[in-house]
Amino acid sequence: MVDGSCLCQPGSAGPDCSVAPVVESASPLAASTTRSTLLTIKGSGFGAFDSQPIVRVGDLLCDEVVLVDQAKLLCRLAAGVGADLPLTVPR
Repeated sequence: MVDGSCLCQPGSAGPDCSVAPVVESASPLAASTTRSTLLTIKGSGFGAFDSQPIVRVGDLLCDEVVLVDQAKLLCRLAAGVGADLPLTVPR
């Protein structure tokens, strides 16, 4: 589910139960065509501090992803990735 509810079997709890990531905003909205851009993604359920989240912009993976906390990720986009692409943070 994308509403932040628990994604596990009924009666399960703890590490077996994870929350689906929800992207609320990303900035900047425009990236450079000639140099890499650091993208800030805000939302919820981005994972534990020992996890390495994945961020996709269109069909491409971000070069570097830093988990700041459960609600914030930093992602380095390569130059000239494209325009109007969907941003996803798969679980």
